[in-house]
Amino acid sequence: MKHVVFTLCLVLFTCLVPTQQAFADNTITPERIQQLFPKATVIGEKQADYPVYPVYQLQELLGYAFQSNDLVELPGFSGDRINLLIGIDVEGNIVGIDILHHHEPIFLHGLGPEPMLKFLDQYIGQNVSNRVIVDSASNDTNPNDNTVHVDGVTKATVSVIVMSDTVLLSALQVARNKLTGFASAPAATAKQDNYEPLTTAQLIDKGYLKEWQISRESFEDALGSDLDDYPSETFDTDFNDTFTVYYAYL
Repeated sequence: MKHVVFTLCLVLFTCLVPTQQAFADNTITPERIQQLFPKATVIGEKQADYPVYPVYQLQELLGYAFQSNDLVELPGFSGDRINLLIGIDVEGNIVGIDILHHHEPIFLHGLGPEPMLKFLDQYIGQNVSNRVIVDSASNDTNPNDNTVHVDGVTKATVSVIVMSDTVLLSALQVARNKLTGFASAPAATAKQDNYEPLTTAQLIDKGYLKEWQISRESFEDALGSDLDDYPSETFDTDFNDTFTVYYAYL
């Protein structure tokens, strides 16, 4: 019996290891960048002044490739970042995404890699200036609007939101740094003469601060998983049936 148990454990371990390492290759090669830019004839070295790889077709600049870990610090559900190799063209369109490294358990042991790949495929062709909402692609009914709706992944809400932000924020940084027409607007400056210190109660009374109560059950339904499944530092789960969210609009 001990021999049988050991054999089964060995088989399970052998099956699991390739899955865990399937998306754990951080090596960026010209061949991987070429997959993002099929027409490329020249792939430049990583630039010293900004962490991007220029990509050319003969003398014409096609765009840039970059890894998200060089640009954003967004931990996934596992607590580790999801490192992506991303390509954008000179118009700010995302032309390709390759997964370099991730530790998201839902895509390693639960749903497998296919839903993750399918989710990221929705971003190919999107412009970095678009506002992307993760809910349902069926809500994308206005082709003239720069708001784009994409399908999420059931039971992987946190992971897909982090992936979405990782793609869009890193690509937007590259566009603002390397492309024309994507400069950020000047930062808003507070008018000190209008400053009036208010307590939380006063902010609520004046309508500046809104109050919203949500039950734990509703919260878990929206996330698609139990709060106890998340790392302890992610949420404060000491509340009982409901908790209060305060929010304000700028």
